[in-house]
Amino acid sequence: RFTIDSVERIKIAQSLTLTWDIPNAVRTIPPGTFEVPPLGEFNMMNITTEEEPEQVILVRFSDPLNPKQNMNGLVYFQDQSPVSIAIDKNTLRVTPKTHQTKDQVLIITSGIENRSGNKLGENAEMIVHFEAAPPEVRFTGQGNILPGENQWIVPFEVRNVTEVKITIQKIYTNNILQFLQVNDLNGDYEMNRVGKEIYKGDYVLPCAATVNTWNYSAYALDLTKYIQTEPGAIYQIKLSYDRNHVIYPCVDDPDSNDGYYWENRNNPCKNAYYSDYYNDHFPLKNILASNLGVSVKNTGDSYRILVHNLMTTEPESGVKVGVYGFTQQLLVAATTNASGEAIVKVPVVDDPIFIVVEKNKQAAYINLNGGQSLSYSKFDTRGIRRQNGLQGFLYGERGVWRPGDTIFLTLIVEDKSGKLPDNHPATIELRNPKNKVVETKTVSKGENGFYCFELTTSSEAETGMYYASARIGNASFSRSLRIENIKPNRLKVELNFPDSLLTNKNNKVEISSRWLSGGPASDFQAIIDASFKPQTTRFENYPRYHFDCPSRNFYPETKTAFDGKLDANGKATFNVELPDKKNATGMINVNFFSKVMERGGDFSVNQAQITYSPFETYVGIRTPEFPKGSDYLEVDTPVTFDVVTINRKGLPVSAKNLEVSVYKLDWSWWYGSSGNSNLASYLNSHFNQRIYSETINTPQGKGSFKLDLHYPAWGWYYAEISDRESGHSTGVRFYMDWPSYYNRDQREAPGDVSHLSMSTDKSSYLFGDTVNLTMDVPKNARLLVSIESGDTIIQSWQQTTTKKETVVSFVATDKMVPNVYASVMVIQPYSQTINDLPIRLYGLANVLVKNPESILSPVIHSPESIRPNSDYVIKITEKQKRKMTYTIAVVDDGLLDLTNFKTPDPHSHFYAKEALGVRTWDDYDDVLGAFGGRILNTMAVGGDGSEEEDGNGEKKANRFKPVVTFIGPFTLEAGAVNEHHLHMPNYVGSVRCMVVAADNNAYGNASKTITVKQPLMVLATVPRVLGPGETMEMPVSVFAMEDFIREAKVTVRTNNLLNLEDASKTITFKKQGEQLAWFKIKVGDNQGVATIRVEVQSGNEKAVYDVVVSVRNPNPRVTVTEHHRLVPGSDSTYPVPSVGILNTRQLTMTVSGIYPMNLQRRLNYLSRYPYGCTEQVTSAAFPQL
Repeated sequence: RFTIDSVERIKIAQSLTLTWDIPNAVRTIPPGTFEVPPLGEFNMMNITTEEEPEQVILVRFSDPLNPKQNMNGLVYFQDQSPVSIAIDKNTLRVTPKTHQTKDQVLIITSGIENRSGNKLGENAEMIVHFEAAPPEVRFTGQGNILPGENQWIVPFEVRNVTEVKITIQKIYTNNILQFLQVNDLNGDYEMNRVGKEIYKGDYVLPCAATVNTWNYSAYALDLTKYIQTEPGAIYQIKLSYDRNHVIYPCVDDPDSNDGYYWENRNNPCKNAYYSDYYNDHFPLKNILASNLGVSVKNTGDSYRILVHNLMTTEPESGVKVGVYGFTQQLLVAATTNASGEAIVKVPVVDDPIFIVVEKNKQAAYINLNGGQSLSYSKFDTRGIRRQNGLQGFLYGERGVWRPGDTIFLTLIVEDKSGKLPDNHPATIELRNPKNKVVETKTVSKGENGFYCFELTTSSEAETGMYYASARIGNASFSRSLRIENIKPNRLKVELNFPDSLLTNKNNKVEISSRWLSGGPASDFQAIIDASFKPQTTRFENYPRYHFDCPSRNFYPETKTAFDGKLDANGKATFNVELPDKKNATGMINVNFFSKVMERGGDFSVNQAQITYSPFETYVGIRTPEFPKGSDYLEVDTPVTFDVVTINRKGLPVSAKNLEVSVYKLDWSWWYGSSGNSNLASYLNSHFNQRIYSETINTPQGKGSFKLDLHYPAWGWYYAEISDRESGHSTGVRFYMDWPSYYNRDQREAPGDVSHLSMSTDKSSYLFGDTVNLTMDVPKNARLLVSIESGDTIIQSWQQTTTKKETVVSFVATDKMVPNVYASVMVIQPYSQTINDLPIRLYGLANVLVKNPESILSPVIHSPESIRPNSDYVIKITEKQKRKMTYTIAVVDDGLLDLTNFKTPDPHSHFYAKEALGVRTWDDYDDVLGAFGGRILNTMAVGGDGSEEEDGNGEKKANRFKPVVTFIGPFTLEAGAVNEHHLHMPNYVGSVRCMVVAADNNAYGNASKTITVKQPLMVLATVPRVLGPGETMEMPVSVFAMEDFIREAKVTVRTNNLLNLEDASKTITFKKQGEQLAWFKIKVGDNQGVATIRVEVQSGNEKAVYDVVVSVRNPNPRVTVTEHHRLVPGSDSTYPVPSVGILNTRQLTMTVSGIYPMNLQRRLNYLSRYPYGCTEQVTSAAFPQL
């Protein structure tokens, strides 16, 4: 098929002639002529028909049609046979609602409009010819397992065929595992290795039609005599026919020949139609006669096998169970008990692949490949996963560290299985941003599950994201750590939002700021920048739905939201200017970066995030599940896309007139290789390839649409749904391809048909409560119930149903906290004919179980305020007087506020919803005639370093000594009080005392802010680095926190690197608050680490502030070289050149018998080269090597 597009239309009519130049062509193809209408002329171009997969008439026009016009009465059959009409760009798709077997007259009226509103102008009558039905043979029903007692019948259907050829191959029982190495039960790969042809013959079909028809006739094959001979074998049946036994009108073509050509593969009048080489018009089906229905659940290295009789659903006892590896070697064997159950353990390293069950010469096979397991993707199974039965919580005392700081990390290990010894060691590994291990530490044993690690960093450590990984046994728990050159805040900066979401109607924000020591940031300047960028739109109750629109491009932007002064209370309010919603893909993340400036020039920062909802309502779309064994949707099977409409809070709302559009995409590496990153640009330039459109409603927030594409369609597609009222659109890209065995016309039913809907009587339970699950199930069916937690089966049982609405009940226990999954499988007898439901339904319900005993309540008893440079006492108790183990961290609020650090919460971590870890397989979908609607191949669907020398031998100032105290772990006995004596260094502000506690699967935390202040306080602001000869003015903030302080003397002392113009000043206070004093400082000619001490005194009150600052020469190194010739036998004296400043000079002398190369200078230059490209790093490395 060739497509020609972009033919330019001009003001006059044109003819386009297409000629063919095919070297060595078997026959000549005459040129084709196509009329191109002039611009402004709207008329009908041509009309064609398609017969399969459904009859449709395609009427093409010269212009794209008005997609909103009502086509009722504009196009119809002359005999008034009903039709449905769809507009696709410039094509009308007219689909008869009843199958047409004779020519029809199609009336096309003049009222049809193009997009410009121009009408066709005149009526047209066209005779439509419908093609004959091609011959076909197909098996009835899906599946390969055929239950039975004395007779085994395989049904099939025939159309326009009078005689079929039947071929049967037998796969021997001892070869079945070899067959399953490369096949599923219906495969046909490598048959010559495992099977042998046992029958081939012709079968004249009685009562076959004598004229061409679109109807099928039903027949059956009796395999009883073969199955009785070897019941455990697999029998492969092939149905075929030849050209002499079909009913199809063919006209002799004198130019044709009898060869086999690919282009003739779908023409019943050509030999290629009957060739296995080109297509699969001849169906295959494998049959395994068995009454054994098997279900398997895997938990770790344990497999629970249940075997039931397919005819009666009764448990099968005495069944031999074997677990095999890929090499067909038996790994373990067992026998089912009276409940039809066998439990076996197979080490994961043995890699079990097959489970075989056998009884009375009948067998069943389960492939343990992950892709063969039942899909639970349409159930909410998300959550955390345990590692070998262990769960861990790794936390630090803050969110950011400086190079040179000590990092305190604690690992709490939860071992519900009790397998971990008390003295088991734990190891932590710290990697830098280049993934290099910089430190490893091992703690020989923990205390009640607590392992505390103290990691040190160098003052020269590179900044960026570090990675800490703690290992205990075979489990590993990790977290990232940020190390940056930051300084602590001195102000508390907070943003207050009116709601959890910003909206166009609710966009007011309040900023408030105060000194960490308590006073308001009165009249301080504040600047707030707001950054907007798209975020993935998610709603908790709709985990598998897409709510973002790839066809829109929202470009991140940053704007100043506020620039002004705070009031006397340190507060201000402002309205955020929000972006227009027209380009929004969905929800938008808003990041506020706030900076509040002190009067002395220093500043404190804060970051806060909130989500902006541009739309009142959102449309969500869910793609269907992939067929088994593939990662794409299949054509020739209608696929259903579920649609929901919800408000910004995630609650369902009804919507009308949602516009559905589906587009065909041409694959391109620049969008196909990078997800949706470039998809918007592509979609916006290729939206003229729409293949489907529809308008739908969503009553109570739910709706759907069906897409029915057919061979030879394939490739990437894009579906978009737009809500014009709210302005929101959503879309999803998906891939469709031909079925793995094309022309397998009877496709499996949609995956939802096997799903069982269940409801609980409560949203959550306390342990001890009775959980009631209600479900609609067939009568006289058997329920297989399993209560599963993570990768553990807590309990299981079977029960039969006596009425349609059935209740399954169980008592919630402490083992079910925080949640369990109630897995229910419903199996029906194969012989039942009362309902047409699948032989097996299955469902899953997530049950939340809460345990009040799992919450510890630590209580911190401490002073509300303490003085700098003083000792203080903290007492720890537990509110209910329970035993607990805990750690204590006391950290500067100025450090915590940099990252909005929250007190570590182990309870939320350990009692977060757990993911489903139990996998399930069964063979019920493989039962022939059991309408199973199998879901195919869907994957089972929150520093203390001192001065250090740098690499040049120069000392660096460690000016920000973090105020951090970390102690523990300690164990508090029941009813006791623990007392801890701590020291607060010379610091002014506030600290947060944080306690993290755990004991016997119970967890808790507590925090308390302690103000560090005194009646008289002082802070100074200095640059990070100074240069020799520079002059600066240092602002000193003095705080009077009591009314009795009216005058204070400020004295500044420095070392010999700095010179003061005035060493002391006196300031006065009229009321409590802050006063500034300025000191002029001249930097000397030397470099090093300068020390500054600021002392302020008023009567008996005294405060001290110490700070260090590096004095570095900003100029590049200068080298002076002198060359002298030594006279043999004489002494020589040379003066040292006077260059540079004191403490920076270095002398090197080289004596050589040849002219010296001054190698030392060149090596120094390379080793100090300050840039970081690969060749430059290499240049620095080689001389050191």
